[in-house]
Amino acid sequence: MRVTPVADHYAYFANVGLMILLAGIPRVRAALAVIVIGWAMLTWQYAGAFATEEGIWRHAAERAPRSAFVWYNLGTVLDKKADREGAAESYRQALSADPSHTLARYNMAGLAISAGRFAEAESELRLVVARDPRYAPGHANLAYVIHMQGRPSEALAVARSGMLSADPNPDLAVYLCRLEAESGQFVAARAACDAALAMAPGHVQAAQAKAAIPQN
Repeated sequence: MRVTPVADHYAYFANVGLMILLAGIPRVRAALAVIVIGWAMLTWQYAGAFATEEGIWRHAAERAPRSAFVWYNLGTVLDKKADREGAAESYRQALSADPSHTLARYNMAGLAISAGRFAEAESELRLVVARDPRYAPGHANLAYVIHMQGRPSEALAVARSGMLSADPNPDLAVYLCRLEAESGQFVAARAACDAALAMAPGHVQAAQAKAAIPQN
C-alpha cells in the first residue's frame, strides 16, 4: 500500500456475494453468465502482470513511476538476469526519484565495475560513502576501484578510513588486511584479519588472508 494501492483486491470477496444475489433474479441470470465470463477474461489478462518477478515490478512502476523503491527492485531483478542496460536504467530512475538512495547508487557502481569502468564506479562510490559513511561495502568497493586504477596507497587510506567510520563489516576488514599485507604492513594486516575473524569466526577469506601474511 505504500507503493501502489492494492486494497481493491478485497473487492473480489464482496463480488462473490453480489453474484449469488444477482443469480437469484431470473432476468439477470442469463446476462450474468456473459458478465462473469468477461470478468474472468479480464482477471486472467490482469494476472499475467504477476506471473514473473519482473512483471510484478514493471506493473508497479507503471502505477507508481516516482517510487525509488519500485525502480530499485526492478533493477535488482534485471541485474540478476544480466540485463545490464535495463538494470542501469532502473537504477537511474530510482536515483531520479530519490538521489539519496544508497543501494541504487551502489549497484550502479557495481555495473560499472563489472564492465571495467573503474573511474565511473569511483565517482558513484564516492557519493555513496559521502551520503552514508556507515555503509561498509561502499568503502570496500571504493578502495577496490581506486586500487584497480593503480593508486594502492590511496586505496589503503580509504579502507583504513572506512574501518573507522563504517559499521563493522568482516569483508571490509579482510580487504584492508590484504592491502596492508601488500604494502608490507604485516602487523597491521594481521590486526585487520583478526578483526574480521572476531566479527565472523568462520570467515574463510579472512583465515586464508591471515595465513598468507609473511611471518617476518
